[in-house]
Amino acid sequence: MVGIGETDEEIMEVMGELRGAGCHILTIGQYLAPTRNRVIYPVEKFFRPEEFDYYRKKGLEMGFV
Repeated sequence: MVGIGETDEEIMEVMGELRGAGCHILTIGQYLAPTRNRVIYPVEKFFRPEEFDYYRKKGLEMGFV
């Protein structure tokens, strides 16, 4: 899940670590707070479709399917 304050570098690092550990499939999704009344972690950023496409392309370059 993305959207709770992670950086691009952190996302790429985790993707690399997962790939290095033998992971072949990765799904990245937008974090959404459970309810307005029960916000444990607020959404720091809503990712645009273009940003998800960027990570899809990077993932394919890394060898994810």
